[in-house]
Amino acid sequence: MEVCDVAEFCTGSGAACPVDAKSTGVCRSSAGVCDVAESCDGVNTGCPANGFVANGTPCDDGNVGTINDQCQSGVCAGVAPVCGNGKMEGGEQCDDGNTSNTDACLNTCVTAICGDGFVRAGVEQCDDGNTVSSDGCSATCTIEGAQEICNNCVDDDGDGQIDLRDADCPSSALTLHKGMLNLGKPVLGDEKVSLQGTLTVAPGMINPPVDGAMLSFIDGDGKIACFTFPPGSGWTTKAGPQWTFNKNELSLKFDAKKGTFALTVKIKEAELSDPDAGVHRQRRTSRLVD
Repeated sequence: MEVCDVAEFCTGSGAACPVDAKSTGVCRSSAGVCDVAESCDGVNTGCPANGFVANGTPCDDGNVGTINDQCQSGVCAGVAPVCGNGKMEGGEQCDDGNTSNTDACLNTCVTAICGDGFVRAGVEQCDDGNTVSSDGCSATCTIEGAQEICNNCVDDDGDGQIDLRDADCPSSALTLHKGMLNLGKPVLGDEKVSLQGTLTVAPGMINPPVDGAMLSFIDGDGKIACFTFPPGSGWTTKAGPQWTFNKNELSLKFDAKKGTFALTVKIKEAELSDPDAGVHRQRRTSRLVD
């Protein structure tokens, strides 16, 4: 008997069999999100042809590694995300729009970590593909036996302290009034980074024209920004003594008499790398506070 043909039974009051009847119930259940259930039409004995949801209808194939899932001929399927297009899609952990393996996001769109076999610039000294110490590269991706370099904004010895915050380096000659970077006025083309502080050593303890100077902005997570002022002809000396470094839009002034220093950087575009929030490119005023 056809699936849509129902059995007829004698009524017990008449000699003839009742009129042949056809079902209108479901004859084929849905097989998935892109399939529809079919029902008998009440006329024919056979179940209607298998029907599907319209092609292009959004669906979910249950695979976190695909995107743009759509129904096609009764099947829900997506496509693999494109790593390197600057958009986090599918199962990507990150996507910074490049194929570099030396930054925070690998060219497989996986977040860089110690032990992945790629040396992250400015963060790792080495990466031998494991997190085992005593093999030349420590479990924290520092060269075992390395020494801290006190003026390069890098944690050379891997103890979590950078430059003057490391016990291997001398104390800083400066103390900040405020622990923030302030990017100037909200006028395009007039942005600047300004910072003021005090000297914590006697004037005779520093000699910027001979030794140069470096200001680094570091929080508990790591480096935010660094400014380097090399020794030499870039410095001018006045009575006080006062030392001023001017180059293009960069100015650093030490006033030994007042015991202060001031840094000003006029910029058209600032790039500040905050470990908590990634790289920030600023073209208008903003304040970066950690």
